[in-house]
Amino acid sequence: MISYAFFKKELKELIKTHRFLVITVLFIFFAIVSPVTARYINEIIINFGDLDITLPSPVFTDAYTQFFSNNTINVIILIILTSGTVVSEKSKGSIMLILSKGLERRKLLLTKTLVYCTFFTFVYWLSVCITYLYTYLLFEEAYTPALLISFGTTWLYGLFLIVVAILMSVISYSFSMAAGLTFGAYIVFNIIASVPYINKYSPAYLSNISNELYLQGTSNDLLTTVFSSLLLITIFLIISVKVFKNQEF
Repeated sequence: MISYAFFKKELKELIKTHRFLVITVLFIFFAIVSPVTARYINEIIINFGDLDITLPSPVFTDAYTQFFSNNTINVIILIILTSGTVVSEKSKGSIMLILSKGLERRKLLLTKTLVYCTFFTFVYWLSVCITYLYTYLLFEEAYTPALLISFGTTWLYGLFLIVVAILMSVISYSFSMAAGLTFGAYIVFNIIASVPYINKYSPAYLSNISNELYLQGTSNDLLTTVFSSLLLITIFLIISVKVFKNQEF
């Protein structure tokens, strides 16, 4: 299904680029800042102005609220960078050089997708570990019953957005077009996630479910939204491969 030699080559090239460094630093930065901000938010607000207000004492779940909020920024930057992965090689003509060496188009596209999913998985779960550790150090507690599933739903949403970015990169003729379409799709799925009754079918609704899980321990829409997200990931991958196989460069 994929080319392991091409996977190693693409992963090595990704690590050598500034994209790897930028994304990794961003994920680590917000992983540290989120629990610190949650722990000292009252002091920060009071020191920034002469405010006569009484703020509730911070609790450890505030650190996760900050984490999931900041993670949105990370994911948006990641998918914008991912949206250029195919279209940039088409523009430069380097994709023809790769294909001329006998690599099937299907394997090329699926391997590229797996490289970015692997990279996202690494930086995301690294940031989760850092956030959990800092939350425990600052609040002396960090565990809730459905916390791991809560992190898992946000991870799945990130994978979905990467697949969307790859599809947009395949159908686009320039990086700006691919990035614009990817961001447009992100907005559309978020709008659907805010509409009653159909919101649970949008992968963007995984963010809401994530909040319900670590705060309440359960979510009635978990299975529906996860299944819908996996189905859409599969459909978008199939469309990407079919379009890519029939494209002329």
